[in-house]
Amino acid sequence: MLINTDIPRISDLGQIYHLLTVPRITVVLVLSFAIGYNLFRRSRRLNFPVVGNWEDADYRLAIREGVAKFPNSPFTIPDDPLYVVAPKSTIGDIKSFTQEDASFSKHLQYLFHSQFTNIGEFEDGALISVIKNDISRQLVTTLGILQEETIFGFDSCFGPSRDWTPVTLYPAIAKIVTLMSGRLFFGRPLSRNEELINTSIKFTIQATNVRDALAKRPKWFRNFLSTFYEEIKSLSNFKKEFAEIVRPIIDAHLAKEGNKKLYSDEGDEQGKFIACLLDRMPPGKRRNIQHLTNQLLSLSFASIHTTSITATQAIYDLASYREYIPLLVDEIKEVMAEDGYETADDGSVRLRKTSLPKLLKLDSFLKESQRVSPLSLVANRRLVTSDLMLSTGHLIPKGTHLCYPSWEIYNESTTLYLDGYTKPLNKFDGLRYYNLRRLPGNANRHYFVSTSPDNLEFGYGNQLCPGRFLANNEIKVILIELLLNWDFRFPDDVKMEGGAWRRPKNIFVKFDCNPDMKASVELRRRKKT
Repeated sequence: MLINTDIPRISDLGQIYHLLTVPRITVVLVLSFAIGYNLFRRSRRLNFPVVGNWEDADYRLAIREGVAKFPNSPFTIPDDPLYVVAPKSTIGDIKSFTQEDASFSKHLQYLFHSQFTNIGEFEDGALISVIKNDISRQLVTTLGILQEETIFGFDSCFGPSRDWTPVTLYPAIAKIVTLMSGRLFFGRPLSRNEELINTSIKFTIQATNVRDALAKRPKWFRNFLSTFYEEIKSLSNFKKEFAEIVRPIIDAHLAKEGNKKLYSDEGDEQGKFIACLLDRMPPGKRRNIQHLTNQLLSLSFASIHTTSITATQAIYDLASYREYIPLLVDEIKEVMAEDGYETADDGSVRLRKTSLPKLLKLDSFLKESQRVSPLSLVANRRLVTSDLMLSTGHLIPKGTHLCYPSWEIYNESTTLYLDGYTKPLNKFDGLRYYNLRRLPGNANRHYFVSTSPDNLEFGYGNQLCPGRFLANNEIKVILIELLLNWDFRFPDDVKMEGGAWRRPKNIFVKFDCNPDMKASVELRRRKKT
């Protein structure tokens, strides 16, 4: 079966006609040529079975069907890009894939239309190096900053909340995450600038809107009429606003002498990671303000979007499976009693840097939440940049978008279920990974940031997500603040009984699994004792 991901939808025809003001017959001829050409081109490149349909709302059933019917063969999903889903048995092949063989950054560039969003443009290695070597390695020393900013974020978003207060959860969590990341990247006062916070969040949302809007259009139509898209116009405006806000701190770093550090009146180092980024950028790009701001926006996008979604999902799960709340609170208090804690001037308590890794039950709960509600139905997405031969003997040609069926792995893996230790995989088990780690040989496996053939959320092989350690700390600090100092429930759960049926349903769109971003929870600040 041949398919073509560039075939325009019927709804596009009216837009084409009105925008171009050309006779309908011309449109038909152009479309016929585009369809015929792409069918011919695709037929020459791929010869794998096709599962699912372009019009499918999401691909859960298609992936399940493909894995069941073709367990030892790649199959394709008719999306744009056209994805080849590799067999689970070839996951080990990923370790040998280099950036020159299969590129995650080039896949991101295609998916998010980097000509408009600039997302994925990190081939010079500077941004990845900053995340991996500067941000991740200093997380232990920045834990106090993250806790301070989380408390500020909760106060800012939820106020006194002495009585039950309804809150739309996702926007609040996105703001808190933006505050935390901004404090590390820029320092106060800029990190708390409302314009910077709002622009960063709006860019993140609008970049996804651009992806979704252009995915509905054929490729030749996208670039030809890109200036007509409101999503692209808005995104361009957000980029300009962001550049104006951060320009003074960039100029200050470009003007300083040597390795001199800049500090604000609050004592925060200003633009610490801007300095790191400048140091790691090729000399010819260091004074390219547009390139630098694009890199900072990419950093904000990576740190805000997925972290906020994962934290939101975890809070929905806590409110649903309330039996885990006392277990997690007890664990936090036990670790604090063992390690001690710090008391801030405002009376808030903060964990020591040695404590976070000891919260094994919290880590397990977060990983189970991620297993049940992953960011995507597939993982390890790559754009194949040179012909690849899988261990099954199948040739994956250059230009193919390759991925692995992580959704099926999480729901079928024999490694993640053990009778007597865990619940079945169709049940939420907040202590699944905690109990699996107690088995002989598993002490260093199954952590939230771990990657393995059964845990692909942060990748696998040699192109792992470098920001997973920052995300780990930010999400856990948010959950700790919530568990220790707040009561929370769904609006219809007056008696705080929980129940999976109360949980806002995930919204599946094609490969994406998103929380309900409009759903509310109710919060009430606990009285300090």
